[in-house]
Amino acid sequence: KIKKYFRNNLIYVLDIKGKIIGFVIFSTYLWYDNKRGLIDEIVVSAEYRGKGYGKKLLKFAENFLKKKGIRTLNLFSLKKSSAFRFYKKQGFKEEDFVSMIKTIR
Repeated sequence: KIKKYFRNNLIYVLDIKGKIIGFVIFSTYLWYDNKRGLIDEIVVSAEYRGKGYGKKLLKFAENFLKKKGIRTLNLFSLKKSSAFRFYKKQGFKEEDFVSMIKTIR
């Protein structure tokens, strides 16, 4: 999956003693009000969750984008997921936008 994102996204990998324990994939895009950052994915290995590594990955992306002049960061999350609760604790707020999906048959 990481290879797929190398072309357009930025990837920061977190390792401990040479063992990859997590990564963040993020990018930038143009929106009506300005250029924004987008968190595509944050992954932390199950045995390392709840120890602050997700926060470190998110903070890295925020700082990187901030240095590029980006002040707004977006992401998508399911409301019933543990990721949703994590993002809310990190200061993300729900917007009025609705994600819509259609299966084409």
